Amino acid sequence: MNEVEIKNIAPPQAQGPDGDGESDHSSQHSLNYHRLRVCDYYFVDGIEGAQQQEETQQQQVRWLVAGINQNVETYDISQRCFRFKENTKKMKDNPANLSDMRLLALNDIYLFKDNIDASLTRYFRLDVHTSILSAWDLKPFLPEPSIKAASWCSQLGIDPPNDFMSCVSRCSGFMTEATISKNVVDTHTAHILSSFLPILIDGSSDKAIEDSYVHHYLSPIIVSIFESDRRLKTRWANGNDIKKHNPVSYKPDFCVYTQTINIKCVILIAEFKPTENNSAVESDEVKLGRQMKAAYNDLVEDRIPNPIVCGMLAQGKRMSNYVMDMISPQLYRFRKFSEVDLCFTLSQLDSLPTIVLRLLQLKNVDLETVIKSETAILSNTENMHIPPKHWLTVDNYLLARKRKK
Repeated sequence: MNEVEIKNIAPPQAQGPDGDGESDHSSQHSLNYHRLRVCDYYFVDGIEGAQQQEETQQQQVRWLVAGINQNVETYDISQRCFRFKENTKKMKDNPANLSDMRLLALNDIYLFKDNIDASLTRYFRLDVHTSILSAWDLKPFLPEPSIKAASWCSQLGIDPPNDFMSCVSRCSGFMTEATISKNVVDTHTAHILSSFLPILIDGSSDKAIEDSYVHHYLSPIIVSIFESDRRLKTRWANGNDIKKHNPVSYKPDFCVYTQTINIKCVILIAEFKPTENNSAVESDEVKLGRQMKAAYNDLVEDRIPNPIVCGMLAQGKRMSNYVMDMISPQLYRFRKFSEVDLCFTLSQLDSLPTIVLRLLQLKNVDLETVIKSETAILSNTENMHIPPKHWLTVDNYLLARKRKK
């Protein structure tokens, strides 16, 4: 299959002194390219959105961020993102050398992280990085900190129960304390411990096996958080809950959705892998970004105003949480906002309250989108796509390995 020629990306502006620092280095390896790619690769079915008629209108809507100092100019982040994609297009003749960040950019997905070295903002300067994160605050979605959970987990690490009945006894005491205080982090921690603690005491589940990894070490936590609200429904890896977008449909390991009347809205996508080794073709972070974009497009098609799609990526010993939204045309903001250590032994239980806190933060983001979806669907609004449908793209560059002749 031939590589696809890219024709209609929003044109970048001429690079100024505060540009992204990328010169034309199309012959060089991309930074942090996937070193496991040792075969020949090509892009599968790169489809471009038919948006040329909207180009003038789109360029009037920009992602602008004020500098952190009052005397500093406003930064045009849209311009910097489009320039990054333009430079990436010059490197597409050698797909194996493209980093995950560049593969995502070809799909109009731009990755931002708190760590500037792993974020797209490594090309934008530190002051731009700081300004973006300062203006993109997710702290309002955090629940109240725990009161007792940290103490419980510390006690269990030092003086663990030795059988199932003693586990039940200890956890019932925790549950009583939590229901009295009504602290949501404590309540979920106590509930999770009631099913999670016996697994840790037994210590027989092999976390290297994906089924054990998910159903023994992740499921007790995820179920407690996301199945405690009647508006949220969950689905494990037994189907495709994202509407099919040509040329590829996706099957996430786990998703959270809401359903109003007969309209299903997927609001969270998760991928799980027991080891930290990525596929030799594309990483799970790239796969997650694609799936979140497809889910986001569905929400806009269903007239959900300003939705946010959430993502979870559990790999080996860590879980990362993501959000995706749009405030500018052809620019999907993909942010990793937290990373926590998972717990597989009693000595690692201290991390459980932090895991619960971060997943509750993710759930609170979901619930905001749920409220928007219910309101929009029930009111049956017409011709109200926020953001507008022409902001969306269907560009899809999927890396594949060439067969040997």
